[in-house]
Amino acid sequence: MTPRLRNLVRIARDSNGARGEALRVWFFRLAGRVTPMLGVEHAGLRLVVSTGETAGVGFYTFVHGGYEEQTIERLLAALERRLGLSSLRGLTVLEVGSNIGTETVSMLGRHGAARVVAIEPDPDNARFLRANLALNGLEGRAKVLELALSDVDSKLRLERSPDNWGDHRIRVASPTGPSLSVEHERTTVEVPARTLDSLIEAGDVDVGTLDLVWMDVQGHEAHVLAGAERLVDAGIPIVTEYWPYGLNRVGALERFHRLVVERHDEILDLRPNQPGPPAVIAARDVAVLADRYPRDEFAASTDLLLVPRG
Repeated sequence: MTPRLRNLVRIARDSNGARGEALRVWFFRLAGRVTPMLGVEHAGLRLVVSTGETAGVGFYTFVHGGYEEQTIERLLAALERRLGLSSLRGLTVLEVGSNIGTETVSMLGRHGAARVVAIEPDPDNARFLRANLALNGLEGRAKVLELALSDVDSKLRLERSPDNWGDHRIRVASPTGPSLSVEHERTTVEVPARTLDSLIEAGDVDVGTLDLVWMDVQGHEAHVLAGAERLVDAGIPIVTEYWPYGLNRVGALERFHRLVVERHDEILDLRPNQPGPPAVIAARDVAVLADRYPRDEFAASTDLLLVPRG
């Protein structure tokens, strides 16, 4: 059975609310012709999303009501299992790559985080991020830094996906991997970049108050970790996307593996659809994940909890 036919069967049977989902997909695409944004309410939280983002976070949030909630739930299970933390309540989270604020608002409004320092380089995403915080009355518990984290203090080019605002990426000078999403044809915008270490030194981020780092920067994770040595001494756990295609494209997959081995004891694979508790891997074996999530497959990715040494 083809995927298209399988989806039609789901809609006909209304499996797991498939008809309502199909209706929201149709409405989102129709609304894009007449309005630049739509609102969605889920679990007591309200978000505005752009109708111009036809395949990314905004689209998924409107159709399904939330985004990354399964990952957050598996993260909470992993934190309780390995670190004795049963919730985000009262914690301060550094979120690197906040996009339009779906996780920011959820961590603050639904999961009880005390404060989020939200870092987002794209101007449009940052505007929606601020709007969504204000819409939920959470702007007083969040600090938004409109910049990119990297391994340098400089100006960098951000390549912008035309249909998925969650797939904007920092462009490196000489990409080494294949281009499966015609990234070389994307428009770019110049954005300020800082290392986390320099933000901490300048007082823009207080590492002494941080309890958790949540990072999703589309293949730039190794660059961010390289500029964040202060996190090692602080012993802060890190949740990070692991996307071998994106890391490999910018020549940073082995660099990511090396930094994990040097700085962490264990890794927990938070992949949402795997049965049972998150798989635990010794940090020295991080490279085995590249076999589970091949670098030549665009959609092969997961989220990892990096457990600090000690």
